Amino acid sequence: MNIRTCALATALILLVGILGILYVQKSTVFYEDNLGKKIILKDIPSGVSVPTCGQPEYPCTWKLLESKDLGIRMHVQEYSEPNRYTYFIRNNSIEAHRLSDDRTFNGPLLITIFSKEADESIEDAISTAAYTDLPEAVAFGGCAVEKVENEKYNLNLDKEIFEYKAAGKYKEFVTDFNKKLEGKPAFDECGQYGETEGVRYFEYHPKESQTKFISVEGGYDYPGALFDPRSIELW
Repeated sequence: MNIRTCALATALILLVGILGILYVQKSTVFYEDNLGKKIILKDIPSGVSVPTCGQPEYPCTWKLLESKDLGIRMHVQEYSEPNRYTYFIRNNSIEAHRLSDDRTFNGPLLITIFSKEADESIEDAISTAAYTDLPEAVAFGGCAVEKVENEKYNLNLDKEIFEYKAAGKYKEFVTDFNKKLEGKPAFDECGQYGETEGVRYFEYHPKESQTKFISVEGGYDYPGALFDPRSIELW
């Protein structure tokens, strides 16, 4: 191989490398844009009490997430790379994505915000939002909204907490069905917002807003998830 050929080969390799970098950068931006509207985190005001953040091997910092679009604020965890999560608004939900590797055990969904009429009962509003038309649920009477004690999730007393779970004959059907699974994961018998093996519940803050409520996806790490559930405020 002569000198001219070597030079051309080297230039070609460099060009391919540059194009590869540009493609990755473009793909990353395109991927991030598809996740929704990115939320810029803020520092939490001094003097505000926060719990311990992360583990010794994975230290983190608590940050303030605030969305005027959704009317919500809460404290979330911020990690350094490669464990950094970026927070997004997708439609009426808040999601957390790890852009370096988005395969997470709990999935990206954290909070979903719902609207209601001021004079509509919170039970009716949740029932409408969470309704599932799973054939089994319809056949056996379906699921119902159940109010639970705040202590179950260690939440502030000025919040009302609800779960959407199998009721009546459907509850009996689900119990029998899950016994036959022999250790396999149970199905989400009440749909996307219903009771699950992890932590999932609804919150209503009547002192803050009577036209809004949220579904909280605590997953399997609750209360050590990416957000502090006691810090959630609505307006």
